[in-house]
Amino acid sequence: MARNREPATIEDLGKVGTSFHGGIGFYGVLIQIGHVGQSPSCSEPCFRILRFTQSKKDMVRAKKELEAKLGNTGNILHHMRDEFTLICTNLERQVDPNYVWPKATQLKREFLDHVRYIDEDFVNNRRARRTGNQEEAKARYTEYVKRFNKIGWVKYMRKVHGIREDVDVIPGMHTEAETQSSELNRRDAKAAKKAAAAAAAAAAATAAAAAAAADGSDGADAAADSKITAVVDADDADDDDADDADDADDADDDADDDADDDADADADDAERAAPPPFPENARQSGQRFAAVSYILDESDEMEMLLYIHAVFSSEKMAKACVVDELNDKLYPLPVDVVDMYQWIYPLRMTWENNSLSSRVDGLEETCAETMLQDSQAKRREAAEHNRTLKEEARKKKKMDAEVQRQLCERLGISAREFTDIIENEEMGTTSIIQLCKIEDDAERMAGVRALLDRMAGPATN
Repeated sequence: MARNREPATIEDLGKVGTSFHGGIGFYGVLIQIGHVGQSPSCSEPCFRILRFTQSKKDMVRAKKELEAKLGNTGNILHHMRDEFTLICTNLERQVDPNYVWPKATQLKREFLDHVRYIDEDFVNNRRARRTGNQEEAKARYTEYVKRFNKIGWVKYMRKVHGIREDVDVIPGMHTEAETQSSELNRRDAKAAKKAAAAAAAAAAATAAAAAAAADGSDGADAAADSKITAVVDADDADDDDADDADDADDADDDADDDADDDADADADDAERAAPPPFPENARQSGQRFAAVSYILDESDEMEMLLYIHAVFSSEKMAKACVVDELNDKLYPLPVDVVDMYQWIYPLRMTWENNSLSSRVDGLEETCAETMLQDSQAKRREAAEHNRTLKEEARKKKKMDAEVQRQLCERLGISAREFTDIIENEEMGTTSIIQLCKIEDDAERMAGVRALLDRMAGPATN
């Protein structure tokens, strides 16, 4: 069931307050942040958690130590317990309190408004579904998807993954949008190729007719030649269509693998753009994972509000604390467990984790969500079926090849001779089986020679 209470106020949002958990009772955190005009520079907001400290003195000492060990890898900032850090697009904004505080308040208010919108949207969807008003439910769903695709960071991720403007991204189903975009691009390229071939054929026909007219002939032969050329070009285009169809089948089978490859490539690009890895001698014992929350700016500037809640020595302890305490205290802020010392890219995390089924925690899914998940399930089932068929065909082909090798070895013939025997109407598979049943090697070899001689026919002088 959903939580029967109001979300936090703007003032209380992101604050844990008192806690008996040791990982929550810290003084402050040293972090690095990145954005377009930050140091380091990055095309999207990112952050790296360096050290949790227990006092002001400890923080000052740790900052000096880390500055020496990290070198020129970016500015090191203070993040205080139960406070926020606004990751701005540039350094000028970052140090301007007249910008930071109003912007942070704006992001908090927009987040809480979005939570209320989602709750109301769910209630209205459920009401429309129960009263049989599917048109209203469909309209609400369409509006939700349309609104999602207008968000600044969503537009950025669409560009990163090459998703076309005429393809909508449904939250949690970006892979389908990428596949659809690729298919539409293939179709457009194919149509352009056909149009170019038709234009070239028409131009050739016109030129041939003009040349024939200049020579004083009626141009009939030239026009006929041009038509033949056009037919040949059309045949070539049909062949290309067949090849494209085969490519499309392979693309459907490999869609999930391509998505994984794209994600790996994105991660590799991000790592190459980031500063060098965190040095081992700068790590703090017992500080391995952190619990964080963040609010993304929906504008094209993609600024971000960051909260850091706790530190843990193991991922198991971190997840247990999130479930037992942090989720309840920080509602409705989502809480994520992240690695310390690594650059974290929240836009990519949200892109991968966002889904319609998590729009309202604990409530049954809407009709639209159910249809979406059914669609995903069918796509996965079809892709798995195709993979199974290909794997079975591959195994059968491998098995047949091994059986043929053994038969050729027993009969002392080459693969070519084996194929000739199998394809011969008089000999065929029966002859192979009969020869293999002969136990005596000399007798079996004599039978093989006789069979090959009979297939070769009488010798000629």
